[in-house]
Amino acid sequence: MQSNKHWIIAALCLFAWMGIWKFIVFPFLVEFFELNNPLGLYNLINILGLVAGGIFGGYISKAIKAKQEQKQEN
Repeated sequence: MQSNKHWIIAALCLFAWMGIWKFIVFPFLVEFFELNNPLGLYNLINILGLVAGGIFGGYISKAIKAKQEQKQEN
């Protein structure tokens, strides 16, 4: 059950991160660069967001797991 909990937390972090990328960063970049057809930028932001979100979610999941293991040792 604990392993599933870590995956759920990592997935939630990924979704939150992608929301930030799509709804805050992407519109800002389209406006800043005055793009008429932002599909390429949208795809690039999707890829970068997924990679960064996956790394971020994995880091948080591992940190939580290490903290729980440390509590169990004490």
